[in-house]
Amino acid sequence: MARRARAPSARRSTRLDRREIVDCALRLIDRDGLEQLSLRRLASELGVTPAAVYWHVRSKDELLDAVMDVIFAELAPPRCDSGPWTERARELLTWFRSRLLERRNLVFTPAFGKILPYAFMQVGVAGKNILRDAGFEGADLARASRALYWHTFAFVLQQAGRSNSSLPDATPKAVLERAIDTLEPEEFSAFLEYLRGRSPDDDEAIYSYSLNCMLEALGHDLARRRAERSSKASPSA
Repeated sequence: MARRARAPSARRSTRLDRREIVDCALRLIDRDGLEQLSLRRLASELGVTPAAVYWHVRSKDELLDAVMDVIFAELAPPRCDSGPWTERARELLTWFRSRLLERRNLVFTPAFGKILPYAFMQVGVAGKNILRDAGFEGADLARASRALYWHTFAFVLQQAGRSNSSLPDATPKAVLERAIDTLEPEEFSAFLEYLRGRSPDDDEAIYSYSLNCMLEALGHDLARRRAERSSKASPSA
């Protein structure tokens, strides 16, 4: 009796690799959100059996760890070493915000929280170098660097949170009622207009405006401190 040939394993027949799986997971998360991600759905998207995926990643947690490794690599900052310091800082922070918004469906997850301190080190060091070249030093340098970093990250959190819940429909009724109760009658129509009128263009304009204000204020503060140091160094009349 002829011996029956064994079917090729999922690994050999599909020729998957771990990076292909991770890249597909990122596409699914960006498109549908983290809650919709599962290894079975990932296998369906790849056109393979679940066993083929499990060969490379044993659980969703392991998959998320691999996803975060890729995202961490994406947070390596670009070189921003030409032009005035304000333009260099603006280029770095605008890049940082755009990169985080590309992964907005992950920013509230515990897995993302694990890489955030290391992202701060990478982007924070790049920002510090720009500010140090401008003349910031000591405690002023540390404060300015952190202020710019967290200002940008706070904007990302606000945008990511809003994209995951469409106001006012997803707002708990009691919360919305309490908010409305605080308004004067003449303010209510402006409130409704505000909710209807929000657009991604508003976010871009507001972030750009606020960042420009911060950089301008830091420039004034730097000039003031330089003047103070110069005055202390000059011999009294």
